[in-house]
Amino acid sequence: MENKTINIQIKTLFGKLIFEYESENNSIKETLLEAIKSGANLSGADLSGANLSGADLRRADLSDADLSDADLRRADLSDANLSGADLSGANLSGADLSGADLSGADLRRADLSDADLSDADLRRADLSDANLSDADLSDANLSDADLRRADLSDANLSDANLSGADLSGANLSGANLIGANLSDANLIGAENIETAYLPIFCKWTPSIIGNKIKIGCKEKTIEEWDYFFSSNETFETSRDTEQFKQIEAVYLAYKAYYLHLNKKQS
Repeated sequence: MENKTINIQIKTLFGKLIFEYESENNSIKETLLEAIKSGANLSGADLSGANLSGADLRRADLSDADLSDADLRRADLSDANLSGADLSGANLSGADLSGADLSGADLRRADLSDADLSDADLRRADLSDANLSDADLSDANLSDADLRRADLSDANLSDANLSGADLSGANLSGANLIGANLSDANLIGAENIETAYLPIFCKWTPSIIGNKIKIGCKEKTIEEWDYFFSSNETFETSRDTEQFKQIEAVYLAYKAYYLHLNKKQS
């Protein structure tokens, strides 16, 4: 079979030529790798639907690139810049995205199962309906991320920053959230939360000071806190919210800890 010389161009969504490469039996993957090797600026590149499975894309600048529906299975994207990239519908199962900048990326419906996203920057990323089952998201920054209806079953989210993240409707079956920052996160309607490994968290940081327990800026004895929680008194947090339930649960845990520490030996 005769080898065929193929010229492939990489353009932006607006048609501006970024890079072109010609070789025998050329492919978009080979062209992209040559572009990265040559130091070409690939921000804003149109790579939608491209087959890049197994590609070495380490440290590549693909910010604002269109990678929607691309096949990135097992690709190495560690430390790559994908901020603002469109990865909606992309297949990233088994990909190495550790340390990658994915802030503001569109990852709706993306398949990220078994992907390594440890230490990844996913601030404000849209991960709604994404498949993140068995993904490693340990130490990832997911603050203000959209994780509505995402499949996080058996995902490792230990020590991840999920402050302000929307997890409503997400599947948390077996998810490891130990050490995660869940301040202001929305967990209302999250599924299978009873099987997840959750940290003790609440809106305000609690501490024990002498014979008092401090929650946020309020410092009271156990008797005073018990009276507060049995009354209708309210500070900043409404009593009919998840946040208030978290505050009361944390108080009860600290109360039990204090009483145990001060239990008199018989």
